[in-house]
Amino acid sequence: MLAHDEKDEQAQKLIRVRESFYRDYGELLKDYVEFFDPQRYLYNSNLVANLTFGSPNREEFALERLPTNEHFLKFLEKAHLTTPLLRLGRDLAQQTVDILKSLKGDAFFFQQSPIAAEDFDSYGELVERMEKLKLHQLPKEDELKLLRLALNFIRPAIRCRLA
Repeated sequence: MLAHDEKDEQAQKLIRVRESFYRDYGELLKDYVEFFDPQRYLYNSNLVANLTFGSPNREEFALERLPTNEHFLKFLEKAHLTTPLLRLGRDLAQQTVDILKSLKGDAFFFQQSPIAAEDFDSYGELVERMEKLKLHQLPKEDELKLLRLALNFIRPAIRCRLA
């Protein structure tokens, strides 16, 4: 990530290198490398990178801050994405907790999990609360956790069915 004051000159150089690499190797590597295309969803990037077209160059737009970023939340509301993202976060939490609850002591199974091992108990408690409450009844703190989980989601290479 480039610092904000370095971005113009170095960013232009990086873009030229990327364009040259794609021109020279794009066809050869298309089955192995997912090249950036602003018209397509990038399956090897998390959901937030797809929504924002890349990585942030300012702290207030870092993933961990987005669920509380007023501008981003307004964008999600305007685009009618808040509820679908909360549903995705809910489904990811429920399915992950259900699948990994008996394996929570084994770090291997958390390597590709949407929930980090150190956050598992917290999400387990959230899943229990969601059994008693509807999505729109959850406290703000729980909504933030679900939103953070959804925004960090990367579609797995093996497809999972989300309810």
